[in-house]
Amino acid sequence: VWEGRLVALAGKAKIRLDCLSARKSDPAKTLLAAAMKQSTSVSNGWLADRLGMGPAASASQFVRRRMLSPAGADEVQHLLATVKL
Repeated sequence: VWEGRLVALAGKAKIRLDCLSARKSDPAKTLLAAAMKQSTSVSNGWLADRLGMGPAASASQFVRRRMLSPAGADEVQHLLATVKL
């Protein structure tokens, strides 16, 4: 279920999952991770492994930082509004 949701979000955001940056805090990764956390029960560990974000705690921090930024939170909400559950 999580993989399907991630693929749908990446498609709407025009992010290629097979070409993600090696940077653990890459904006594309944090956008997808934050959208997944807002819309599913996905674990930090799964996100960290699937998106290459380092340890689970790092993925959690990257998402938290993005959501604390008004522009980051708005971008996540805009993406979620374009994808049907």
